[in-house]
Amino acid sequence: MSGNTKHTENELLISRFLSNHASEAEKQKVINLLQTDDQFKEVFLDMQQTVKTVDALLFYESIDEEKALKQIYSKANIKEENTVKPKPAIQLRRVLKIAGIIILGAILTFLIQDKPKQILLSSTNSILSEKLMPDSSIVTLNKNSSLKYSNKYGIKNRTVQLNGEAFFSVKKNTRLPFIVDCSGLFVEVTGTSFSISNCMNSKQINVYVTSGQVKVYDKKGKLEILNPGDIIVYNKTNKTLNKPHAEKNSNINSWLTQTLAFDDCPLQQVINDINNHYKVHIQLDVKNIENCRLSANFEKSSLESVLKIICLSFNLELINDGTLTLKGDGC
Repeated sequence: MSGNTKHTENELLISRFLSNHASEAEKQKVINLLQTDDQFKEVFLDMQQTVKTVDALLFYESIDEEKALKQIYSKANIKEENTVKPKPAIQLRRVLKIAGIIILGAILTFLIQDKPKQILLSSTNSILSEKLMPDSSIVTLNKNSSLKYSNKYGIKNRTVQLNGEAFFSVKKNTRLPFIVDCSGLFVEVTGTSFSISNCMNSKQINVYVTSGQVKVYDKKGKLEILNPGDIIVYNKTNKTLNKPHAEKNSNINSWLTQTLAFDDCPLQQVINDINNHYKVHIQLDVKNIENCRLSANFEKSSLESVLKIICLSFNLELINDGTLTLKGDGC
């Protein structure tokens, strides 16, 4: 630790002590240093001599100067004979100036320390990232995703901001609900598991519930209650909530499981799930191949290998002319 840093820390410690903002441990530390550290004592005394820029409102005429000074020196455990004694009125004026500065400094220090700080969690473009939150909730971030929350998380609130895709396993706390803020859409739970997709280049936000109950609402107050297996879609452009009545899709969290599973699934749905999983845009050229059906499992497979199997299964050809297109005669 540098000398300047130590000197600054000592001044803050003395300020907190003299303004009654010090903890019991800090008070004891000041007393010990005054008794054992001459340099610390010198800093303590210098703080009475160096302040020249503050003019406090003084009513020292009605104050017993000797009594006031004795109280200050007694509190700091300093013998009067070790101090410089200018004329009482001048001495008291300087002490009161310092007291004003000390109190102001303590208030500013408190405000700075109390100001919430933002903590950012993020994942790279190549790996998933599992994070343990201060309240023991677990967040798994998809690639290129980030989560931001305050250092007051778990104390004053459990609010987070999500950019990208994440799976949440939330520790139950009915006193402090867990709230995810996603670009105007809010997802609130007390303790459950769910996933959210809020990708920057997407026009919609998807919320899918794995367990428990989830409240979803927008800034206008429109509310939807989701149960396990439910999904809701928020249109970022129209600011609308849509709760589709669709069959359960086992691939909604494929980015988390790293598995794509298809059981006699229409090829158009297969392509939709592939697009969502690999963040690509593949289209079918001929409508009569949309209803070709596929049964297959792909675990930790590359996009190239998945498309190769699909092409072989249905005698299709992948054309890449700026866009990825599957062409063929159909089933």
